[in-house]
Amino acid sequence: MTQLAVDATPGLAPYMAALEQRLAQATARRPGRAAAVAGEALAAGGKRLRPRLCFLATPRAETAPPLAAGVAVELVHMATLVHDDLVDGARMRRGAPAERICPNVGEPRKLSGRSKLVQLNAL
Repeated sequence: MTQLAVDATPGLAPYMAALEQRLAQATARRPGRAAAVAGEALAAGGKRLRPRLCFLATPRAETAPPLAAGVAVELVHMATLVHDDLVDGARMRRGAPAERICPNVGEPRKLSGRSKLVQLNAL
């Protein structure tokens, strides 16, 4: 199936428009640094492949499109991208400086919870 055929899938365009609106609402729900970072990550755009897959995998007999699932998988994906930028010390994200999303990139980072557990298990 080509990209054009996928985009022509009945109901996909309104689903994607509603998804963008819900993503914007979800990222702005809690004010502060997390909302600012999430808003920047959302504004960076993307293909929104995971929500599209949620839509395409839902049986046609379903009455409502899987908006909650699409929002959830996209938010997790956006969070993993930001996390990877922090861990990798990335300087760029989609052609823009990663520093706008992750200030202090390149500075020494604290150990994550998982790293602490690995250290404790090594004792």
